[in-house]
Amino acid sequence: VPFREAIAATSSVVMVAHVVVPAVDGEEIASLSPRVIDEVLRGRLGHRGLVITDDLCMAPVSHGPGGIRRGAVAALNAGADLLLVSYDTDQYFEVMDALLEAEREGRLDTKALETSRTRLWAPRAASGTGPRRTPVSQGLAEPKA
Repeated sequence: VPFREAIAATSSVVMVAHVVVPAVDGEEIASLSPRVIDEVLRGRLGHRGLVITDDLCMAPVSHGPGGIRRGAVAALNAGADLLLVSYDTDQYFEVMDALLEAEREGRLDTKALETSRTRLWAPRAASGTGPRRTPVSQGLAEPKA
């Protein structure tokens, strides 16, 4: 009941922990579980905002099966919108590499990613600002002296 009340009180961000919820999914930790994120959090509890993982550098993910690489892919495929990688730049680049590889190999759920993209842009769309359309080449241009 406290989770239902907390979710009803906010439409912004909920963090999913790296814990096993045996009553929902006894095999996968919550932050990587579609049953927890999609079926319970978004479905039964009605959360419409963003979902962020707890820090993927934490042991249940980084030392779990497949390590942080598998964890990052599994979290996005499970319905997480944001991946937290807090203190280790090596791990950050490992996550980025894993996600690019998964995209190339078709292991990322494109429907889940598109739905997530919509949720990520929703606050800007609601405010009328929408996504910025700055060309990448312009954004990476050398600063003027």
